[in-house]
Amino acid sequence: SNTDLADYLEICLVDEEQEYVWSLLADMPQELIDLNIEAVIEKNVANEQIPDDDPLGVFDVFQASEDQLRALTDASFWIQGFIPRGHVTLIAAPPNGGKSTLFWDYYRQKAVAGGGEQLVYINADIGASDAKVIGLEAIKLGIKLLLPDIVPGQNMRNVAEMMHKMTLKEGLDLSRTVFVIDTLKKMANVIEKRESRALMAMFRALTMRGATIILLAHTNKYPDKDGNLIYEGTGDLRSDVDNLIYLYPERTDDGVLVASKIDKARAVLEDKTWLIMKDRTVIEQDTYTDVKSLKVRRQEIKKDRMLIAEIRDIIESHPGASQKDILELGVDANLGARKTIWKKLNIYDGEFWESTQKSHSKEVTYTVIDTPL
Repeated sequence: SNTDLADYLEICLVDEEQEYVWSLLADMPQELIDLNIEAVIEKNVANEQIPDDDPLGVFDVFQASEDQLRALTDASFWIQGFIPRGHVTLIAAPPNGGKSTLFWDYYRQKAVAGGGEQLVYINADIGASDAKVIGLEAIKLGIKLLLPDIVPGQNMRNVAEMMHKMTLKEGLDLSRTVFVIDTLKKMANVIEKRESRALMAMFRALTMRGATIILLAHTNKYPDKDGNLIYEGTGDLRSDVDNLIYLYPERTDDGVLVASKIDKARAVLEDKTWLIMKDRTVIEQDTYTDVKSLKVRRQEIKKDRMLIAEIRDIIESHPGASQKDILELGVDANLGARKTIWKKLNIYDGEFWESTQKSHSKEVTYTVIDTPL
């Protein structure tokens, strides 16, 4: 109001200066007057709060003390070479891709081994019959299994509220605590940026108290054109986590072969492969199998199945035929352009046929390999 302005000018300015200000404001709209008053007040407050002798001193409140820094978790692994302690790690896999079975097995191993860790598994992606089985196992092993959707009156948002309260408690040490959230989208709408950002800020605050956070998430239904899985959520989610690891499942006669694919890491991580047996026994494999590449390869073979069969027929029908002969026969049989047939000969060499270069000659011949199509 004009009264407030007059009081303010009387404090800040001498008489002549006050008259000059009033003359400037005479024809000025009230909205603009209010805006200018706020700017003047903000400037004066800044002049009072930022000292001339040490202007950067205003940032001291944001500096961590030596005690606070020493309390932070040192770099180490919860799962050697795979899950770092004190990090937020996102594990993304298709539905029924083995992520829950895999990490429950890790919890089981840690509980049996002892070590005094607090293992908290928050599961809102489980049926009643499975909940009964692992719930009884959790009690036996001393794992804190939270089933908010099964407990009357509770849900994942209630769990998130309790976790947020933990971030506000001073002096809380969570360096021996591991949280698995199964699945992330049950705790917040990961498609909505604001909600996802708030949740990630909470997880980050928990890691500042030493906690290890493992988020299990779903991928989109279909991979991209190169066969890459894509996590379900906003683009910010990848930026907010420390590590993003995809799990690629492949069904076999023995069960499900699951291979990791590290997409983002803030530590030196190593990809792993596991075989999840039909009885849910998990066996970590000694060597890594690139399941993603196998799936992409299988799709390529499926697409080229007719062409592969036709080329094999030509090789079998013309024993000793050179590469040049096969290319000409393929073009005559309308299998495609010469360049296309040549590329397929090279791509599937060693899988559906085998090339041999004649001694003292550049000529190449082929024999069929009896690989099932």
